[in-house]
Amino acid sequence: MPSYEIRSGKIRATVMVDGIRQQKTFDNKSDAKLWAKTVGTGKPDSRFTPPNFRHVLSGYQALELDGRDNDQILVERLCQADWTTVPLD
Repeated sequence: MPSYEIRSGKIRATVMVDGIRQQKTFDNKSDAKLWAKTVGTGKPDSRFTPPNFRHVLSGYQALELDGRDNDQILVERLCQADWTTVPLD
């Protein structure tokens, strides 16, 4: 079970994994809880991580650009740029 303590205005999370104590300091408790959950279970973070920026732009285009011509043009031009295919990780 993780423990949390406030140190110098930051949150320190402590987790025991296989008898080894692991600690990390965060700016807010939600990030500390997410880290502790990930480390404590040994499972990777289950949040969706897009492979590249072009994937993010395509999702934005599909969800948000109903009838906005300038934004539509901007997103289409950005999707043509080579740097948008670079992996985010």
